[in-house]
Amino acid sequence: MKRAARRSTHTTKLNADAQQDWESEGWLCAAVEELGGDVAAHFRTERLIIAGHGESQTMDTKVACQKLLGNLSRRNLGATHMWTHNSWTHVMSDHEMISYIVPLTPETTLVRTKWLVHADAVEGVDYDLTKLTEVWIATNAQNASLVAINHRGARDPGYIPGPDSPSTENYVDQCRPVRRLVCRPV
Repeated sequence: MKRAARRSTHTTKLNADAQQDWESEGWLCAAVEELGGDVAAHFRTERLIIAGHGESQTMDTKVACQKLLGNLSRRNLGATHMWTHNSWTHVMSDHEMISYIVPLTPETTLVRTKWLVHADAVEGVDYDLTKLTEVWIATNAQNASLVAINHRGARDPGYIPGPDSPSTENYVDQCRPVRRLVCRPV
C-alpha cells in the first residue's frame, strides 16, 4: 500500500512539473468540464503526461511518426485528451487517435478507431503502422472483452440492477439529466 501511495505522489509531482513546463510555453493543461455556469459540457478535456519518454501513446512512449503534427517541434507534450459520452480523442505531438462507439442494436455496438498523422507523412518512411496502432488495438480488444463479460452478466435472469458506484461513475451521472444548451451568435 505504501508503494502505491509513493507511486501516486511521484506521478502527481511529475504531472505538476510537466504542466508547469508546458504552461510556461503557452500550452493549455487545465481540465475543462463545463461550458460555463451550470451548463455541463458532457465532455472533459485536459493535457496529461505520458509515462516514460512522454512523447506518444506507443509501447516505448516515443513518437510513432517522425513528422510531427502542424508546426510542432517539441515531442514531449504529453497527450491532450477529450472524452465525451461516446468518444475519446488523444492528441500527441506526432498523431491523433479518435475512438467512438455507436450502439447499433441492443446487442451490438460499433467501435471505430482512427489514427491521424501529418498529411505529408509516408507509411514505412515516417511511421510504422504497427507502432502507431498497437496500443489502442490492444486497449480496444481488452475493452471489448470487459464489455462482453458485463453484458453477459446484465443479460442473466438473476441480475438485479443496483446503483452506480459514486466513486467511479460520476461522469455517467452527470450525463443523465437532459440539459438544453441554447446557442446564439456572439
